[in-house]
Amino acid sequence: ATFMRESLRRSPNDPELLLGAFKASLASGDLDESVSLANRILIVDPAHTLARFVVGVRAMRVGRCDEARRDFARASKGPLELPSVALTAWCLLAEGSADQALETLDRLSDERVGRFRDYHAALIAEARGYTYEARKRLRGLY
Repeated sequence: ATFMRESLRRSPNDPELLLGAFKASLASGDLDESVSLANRILIVDPAHTLARFVVGVRAMRVGRCDEARRDFARASKGPLELPSVALTAWCLLAEGSADQALETLDRLSDERVGRFRDYHAALIAEARGYTYEARKRLRGLY
């Protein structure tokens, strides 16, 4: 990550260095730097899904769930669909919309992700006090 940062300082407008530094900071767990670099990437490429996802995670962490949901919706293509949908559901729960959160998760219809979907749905249902729904979802996991 240090090498990428130094290289980017020398060539701040190099898109390959910017992307490399972003991935390196993300891999090292530096969310603040990752978000800063993601925002720079989004200026050049507003459709960059990983950058959009990272910006959404930051918005969620600071309680801006409406903004996070917009970012997750724009990032929910390809390999980021599953985490984007799950985090969207958690944002909806935080906003008091547990029913909509469960509906959002249920849109994940591919049975290969059924356990993931039902696990998160059970947690959300339990957090909202929907004990029957939570138990039903948990039973489906076994």
